[in-house]
Amino acid sequence: MQRSFNHDNNIPLWKRADEKFFWNRQMLSKLIDQAEKERLDSQWIQPIIMGYIDECHFQVDQQTDVQLIIISRRNCHRAGVRMHCRGIDDDGNVANYVETEQILWAGNNIMSFTMIRGSVPIYWSQPGIKYRPPPKIDR
Repeated sequence: MQRSFNHDNNIPLWKRADEKFFWNRQMLSKLIDQAEKERLDSQWIQPIIMGYIDECHFQVDQQTDVQLIIISRRNCHRAGVRMHCRGIDDDGNVANYVETEQILWAGNNIMSFTMIRGSVPIYWSQPGIKYRPPPKIDR
């Protein structure tokens, strides 16, 4: 999200959206193609994320207004069931990749901290949902 903070409002939102988190891109592909050809109004093409967004307001020292925002979004590549989708694919996408950003807005200052998580980035598998048998390195 931080990367998209400084953006050109003349560029449609769907063109600025990060491909990794644009869950409805495939569904909108024909509409996007049509919009490119015929200059359709792009405000109707809205990217959707899978994740969680929350924000809260509070005051520090009864004078500084603070806004805390948390945004977690799940990558749409290799987003299988946690116990059945493991490792990395040939395109470098790890299973169950989630990016979480905390944004703190205090007065005129904005601070951001981004955390990522996902499966171990090696080719591996583990049949079943128990920890027996142990994980198998595939390559």
